[in-house]
Order: sequence, then structure tokens, then C-alpha cells
Amino acid sequence: MLSTPAHIATLITRSRRVLIRTLYDDIRRKHAGSVFGMSWFVIMPLLFLGFYAAVYLVVYKVKPVNMSPVDYLHFIYIGLMAYLGFSEGMTAGAGSLIVNRAVVLNTVFPAELLPLRAALVGQMTFLLGLALAICWTLATGKASVWLMLLPLVVAMQILFSIGLAWILAPIYVVFRDLGQILNFVVLAILVISPIAFRSTELTGYQKIMLYINPLYFYLASYQSILFDGTAPPLVPFLMGAVACLVVFFIGFRFFVRVKPMVAEHV
Repeated sequence: MLSTPAHIATLITRSRRVLIRTLYDDIRRKHAGSVFGMSWFVIMPLLFLGFYAAVYLVVYKVKPVNMSPVDYLHFIYIGLMAYLGFSEGMTAGAGSLIVNRAVVLNTVFPAELLPLRAALVGQMTFLLGLALAICWTLATGKASVWLMLLPLVVAMQILFSIGLAWILAPIYVVFRDLGQILNFVVLAILVISPIAFRSTELTGYQKIMLYINPLYFYLASYQSILFDGTAPPLVPFLMGAVACLVVFFIGFRFFVRVKPMVAEHV
């Protein structure tokens, strides 16, 4: 089977050196030419946090239950990190074949690794911001034994992003309107995700928004582990585990099947 773990592992292993080198080059190029350079990986999440803090704490004067203003900022920051990783991985992965047309036509570098590489680059802001979130959790004394489960949740989200990139990238090649659609989807996910509010505040039909939003599967675990110091909620955690595996392997199989068509349209 083209989508077996062994086949994917073999592909990555054979090209690991060029993958690592080009991954590093892509990370450096992302903010090349800007004054702050790679510092934007840290500045961007802080700007998002400042904006949310101004809107919810200053303008709307939100007073969350059982949270101090500092706690509320911590809660928001955790959600924003998950969102930035998810949205950047999705949009970068979708456009990976378009921006690497010469590489797609080059038989030396496997085209399958282009969406994977783009999705990984899109996680940089998330991973650096997550490190700060962990320090924040440790400083506030909210760390628990469940912190050891965090790498698994991160891996699940990254696998989901890579699989999604494998699906979206070839579609984007033949259907360029997908870019505009993704802009709307990214904004919609930001609005409906429980970043500035507790998911437990939703009732009835409102909960439907949670389970049609794949980001929630991972966001719920981050909030539980880093903010509450408790085990991830079972249902979202299991749904996230299943979703990442299904999307990852189906995405790879889909990409391999349509790969010949991609070279003709890119």
C-alpha cells in the first residue's frame, strides 16, 4: 500500500538530509529581508496576545469567572498558539506546490515532501510560542504530571496539518480559488474556537461548533494540560487522535494518486 507507515518513513528517511537542509532554508527565508528577521516568530504571537488583551480586557472589560486578568491572558495565549500553528500550517501547506513549481518538475526531490516541509515551517511560531506557554505554566505553579502528555498532543496536531497539506496542495494547483476559501476558513476557525472563552460555556446546538472544528480537538488538550493542570478531556482527545491518523494517511495516499496530474497543471 502506498500509504503505509513504512512507505512514508522510507520516503522521509531517504531524503532526510535534503529535507532538513531545505527546511532550515525555508525557515530563514520566511522573514528574510525584514528588520526583525526570525524574531517575528516570537513577535507575532505577542502581538496577537496584546490585541486580544486590549479587546477583551480593556474594550469589552470581560471578567472571566475564577480567573485573574493574568490568568485570562495565559488562557488566551495558549489558544492563540494552537490557532497560529494550525492556520499557518494549513495555508502554507496548501500553497506549497505553487510556490515551488521548479521543485515539483524536478524528479530529484520528492514532491510529497513539499507540503510536509511547508506544514512544518508553519509550526515554528506555534512551537516557539508553546515553549513560552510552558514556562508560563511552570511559573504559575499549574504544571502537573499531565505535562508529559503534551508532546503527544503536539505530534497529533502536526500530523493532522501535514495530512491536510497533502490534500489541499494538489487541489490548489488546479483550483486557485481555494486560496480565497482558505482565508475565510482560517478566519472562521479563529471566531468559533474557544480561545477567549471556555468551551463549557457553550450549550445545546452551540456545541456543534466545537466538533466541526478540528482545532478544538487539540486546543482542548492544551488548555487542560497547560492551564488547568488536568488530563485532556477524553472525547476531544480521542477524536483528535483518530482525526490526525486518518487525515495523515488518507492525505498521503491522495497526494500519491494525483501526483502525475499535479506536474501537468503546476
